[in-house]
Amino acid sequence: MRIGNYNFTEYQIGIIWSISSYAEGRIILRHKNRYFLEIVNKSVGNTIYSQHSRTNIQYVLKIRLPLSDLEDVGYTNRNSDIRIAPEFAGLDFFKAYLEVHSKADSHLVRIKGSPYVRKRLRVYGNYHILEDLNYFLVSHGLNEKKIQSVNGKTMYLSYAKREELLEIHGLFSHDPCNVDFWKNYRNVLEGV
Repeated sequence: MRIGNYNFTEYQIGIIWSISSYAEGRIILRHKNRYFLEIVNKSVGNTIYSQHSRTNIQYVLKIRLPLSDLEDVGYTNRNSDIRIAPEFAGLDFFKAYLEVHSKADSHLVRIKGSPYVRKRLRVYGNYHILEDLNYFLVSHGLNEKKIQSVNGKTMYLSYAKREELLEIHGLFSHDPCNVDFWKNYRNVLEGV
């Protein structure tokens, strides 16, 4: 899809939606995982640099792009109160969003007093974009989930049934993808 002077894939747009902000006539992408910036940079060809954040080193990519070009496809800043997926959002868009904003892990729960290790995937974000993701996953056979609150602004969807976790893996783990994310996801599922 053409936005401004650039041709982006749906996967790249999913990354832009997930990690960008807009300032000084530029879209600014920041993330601790350089992979996401490198994928977007395939269409841009700018310099990726590192900087220190309050938590660690993060990578930065700036793209000169008029805000109106982004708004034409439904873009709002990452921290806006209302963020929705673009109308054209499909598998690759939501895959990028999920790779950036989710965590696959296992945690200890008690069932009738006995400890049990449960696998889960939590996807974080704004209520509206999670609602769009929820509908997308329902349209691909998963059960609708209740969107839960972390702090009133940040929300999450949680998947813990093995069948759901396997369906999500099967749906999203094809190319293009963040291979390291899906390797970790698979390791969590297999208990490695």
